[in-house]
Amino acid sequence: MSVYVQSRKTDLHPFRSNTGYKPASTCHTLENYIELTKLELSFLPIERNVKNNLTKGERIALRNLKNDETIVIKKADKNSNCVILDELDYITEVTRQLNTQHYCQLDSFNMAELKIQVIEYVKSLYDQGIIDKISFRFLTNGQKLRDARLGRIYILPKIHRLEIETFKQIQHDGLNELNIIPPGRPIISQCGSKSVDENISNMEVKTRKFSFQHLNSKKFSSIDSKESQESFLKWSMKGRICAQMYSFDQSFQAYEKDSFVMDFLTDPNVLHTLKVVSSGGGWSTLGVNATSVKAEIVPCTVLSMSFFDRIHNDGVVRESGAIQKCFDEVYEDMIVSDELRKMLLIDDSDHYCLYSDTEREELLFCIFKHICLGGKLCQFEDNVEPYLDITKNIYKDLISVQKNSETKELNIISHVFKISAKYEDTQIYPTDTDHEQSFAYLVVDPFKRHISVFYHSYGNGVFE
Repeated sequence: MSVYVQSRKTDLHPFRSNTGYKPASTCHTLENYIELTKLELSFLPIERNVKNNLTKGERIALRNLKNDETIVIKKADKNSNCVILDELDYITEVTRQLNTQHYCQLDSFNMAELKIQVIEYVKSLYDQGIIDKISFRFLTNGQKLRDARLGRIYILPKIHRLEIETFKQIQHDGLNELNIIPPGRPIISQCGSKSVDENISNMEVKTRKFSFQHLNSKKFSSIDSKESQESFLKWSMKGRICAQMYSFDQSFQAYEKDSFVMDFLTDPNVLHTLKVVSSGGGWSTLGVNATSVKAEIVPCTVLSMSFFDRIHNDGVVRESGAIQKCFDEVYEDMIVSDELRKMLLIDDSDHYCLYSDTEREELLFCIFKHICLGGKLCQFEDNVEPYLDITKNIYKDLISVQKNSETKELNIISHVFKISAKYEDTQIYPTDTDHEQSFAYLVVDPFKRHISVFYHSYGNGVFE
């Protein structure tokens, strides 16, 4: 690696570590212009009335392939083809490669001891003058050793290595007919592997950028009003659904979502005030520091309830608002007895394509879906209007809008994230088990520096 400085060539050490230096902003006007441009671009209208480009039969076929545990689906080596292998053939090829001179089976393995041996060996090279000080520091870097982990092996089928005649025969008769197992390119991956010191590194104290305060006086009428509570009682969500507001002290950018959520779920003020449903069914507070978090971006662009007009036009809901019934089906632990819930849950429903996958990710659609499905002992409505009314009120309570000074159009300025958290290997938020109806959404207003937390834990609601 070489670089020219003032017309003079300077060689850089191949193991030179990145200093991590980040120059301070020198032009605040330019920075503000860039941020405002990003904001304006985010308001550009996007055509979202996109239908699924797969037929019902194709979707069923893909789902069946995905759920078939007797096959292995891998990308072919050296090209973009997709290869489907019998699981036993795949295991046979991996086993064949592991039984060569390149690998040996160990009765036991201690990563901590191996790290010590590596450090001692590298130090001996340094003491003998074989490597210099920069190389020594690079090879014994604490973070690199702390991240050391066991790899996982998988193979990519090398179909390009087959003879042309054999390949043509495979295309005509298939692999099973010829009983040919293509050779595989071995890949040793660390994705999904756990570091030996992962738990320790997760517990290291880090400086938090954001601090949070609970705004206890803020009430959400869409959830706390008497009418809403009566509806939640009927839908088995009362005592298990809530919304809270917090303020934060620093400017927020969407790319900071992971550190922002981690700061939020480790802040002492949040730990003692953030509501969760306890194992006994009553309200409690989080109380436990998260060691890892997940923050998924939730699109939030819809400004009108006309978004749901299409369910009236396609046989899901009658003109009167009455929900079309259907034969009972069971989806996970929920009974589906009408076309509305069938459209929301089952991807081979005749009406599933009313909304594209992108539209189904919209916050407004997510709220509507959660409200329609309700809790464990939900008494479903015969008319869609109560669901739409509650959805509209919650959506208005959560999001923030701003009027464009030139076009006079309203634009949503909120950032929305669906969040979850773990303590070591145990999920602690929103609940200790995953469920379609257990959720926590963080709605961030970057201008007011407010957070709205919309939470629900699936289960038996309060009956009074």
